[in-house]
Amino acid sequence: MEENTAGIIFIEVTHEELRKRIMGDVAKKRSEITDEDINSQQSIARNRAFSLAKRLDVPFVVIRNKSLDEAIQITTNFIEKIESKKRLLLEQKSLKLKMIKLDLNSMWNSHWLLSSLRKEVRPLVIKKFVESGNTFDPQDLEHQVLFYLTTISPGLIKKSDIEEAVEQQYLIIEDRIKKKLSTEEALYLFRGLKEFYPDLNSRHRLNLVNNDGNLFAIGDGRSFEVYFKKVDPQDRVVSLFTETLHYVHNGRSGRDIFALYFKGDKYPWAIETTESGAFARKYKRDALLAHGINPDNAIELTRMYVLPGSPLMSISLMDGLVRNYYKKRGLEAFFTCTMPAYSKTKSTTIAGGLNKILCIRKLKHLFLPVNIQGKTCWRMVTKRELERKEYTGEIKTTHSDFYLLPKVDVYGIIQKKSLLSPLPELENNVICF
Repeated sequence: MEENTAGIIFIEVTHEELRKRIMGDVAKKRSEITDEDINSQQSIARNRAFSLAKRLDVPFVVIRNKSLDEAIQITTNFIEKIESKKRLLLEQKSLKLKMIKLDLNSMWNSHWLLSSLRKEVRPLVIKKFVESGNTFDPQDLEHQVLFYLTTISPGLIKKSDIEEAVEQQYLIIEDRIKKKLSTEEALYLFRGLKEFYPDLNSRHRLNLVNNDGNLFAIGDGRSFEVYFKKVDPQDRVVSLFTETLHYVHNGRSGRDIFALYFKGDKYPWAIETTESGAFARKYKRDALLAHGINPDNAIELTRMYVLPGSPLMSISLMDGLVRNYYKKRGLEAFFTCTMPAYSKTKSTTIAGGLNKILCIRKLKHLFLPVNIQGKTCWRMVTKRELERKEYTGEIKTTHSDFYLLPKVDVYGIIQKKSLLSPLPELENNVICF
């Protein structure tokens, strides 16, 4: 006969109630029963129930000394959990996934072409920063130029193309910042680009440390108290960081938003936004299921931006703090998207606990034409932005001859909750979309 046990509930009552029941058993007359006897019997019964659950590979729960209402609530939650597992198992079994072999360590390096282009782009970016006299993030300009250069066939990229890309992308960034930031705000937020500020300083960076839950940015005789806290989604600083300053320039936050502040400061110097896995795109949900994770009990890290000159270790420590926040709320895993093609190191991502590959996807960049000061410039856009706008005009995209390493979605386990097991074929393979 097929075993159909879905879960085991073990109910323990108080010693007084159990003694009353035992002494009332007329079939087994007893003169006395001690607390030691009761503990021994309960231990034997509990271990047998647990061993059975383990043998049948089903969930197990103990209800100990609870009122009737409490016991009913625990049982209801337990049954809902079992039903959820059944549903997730059915979804997992129906997955049709393409898999390839991949070594994350060997992939996490910019390939030679982007490395070579960066050496050409960087001096031009610094020159533009110095000559313009304006305040902006040079790394943002560097990224935008590199992204745009992928729209040209590698063998056809000339020095003039790089110079033109720097000029175009600078105009876009300058226009964006002037529309969103006052001169005073820009000077203050980008103070880390100057050499004489003690808190944010690109040349003499502090180190962020977590001392028994207390955060400090320290170094060279300097010490600043740091606060980690949630930010109101309606706070202007959120759109400022995610739409104006972050290199994607398109906000995306459907859940909690976290920030790091120096004590007494009005503006944070780091912001991280999140989105529930329940709202993730289907391919991400499929990948989570394949790895044995309940998508509805996972959190996606969607945007992370730190101001120039921010303390070292900011990103990894922020990810760790966010992880602990969701651990207390019973979430199972967190995940995010990375671009190894442009990454100089994977250490910051892995240090925060995001050290496993969820899936990989083809990387390509999309650009729309915008008119700035009478000049046609090409602004990078996301696929989500295009879908929202239902844009039908001209689009530039990464050239078919420009090979880019794929995007890599990575994840970390916060705590095991879903009771699912990863698909066995994932042991030596990576999901590819």
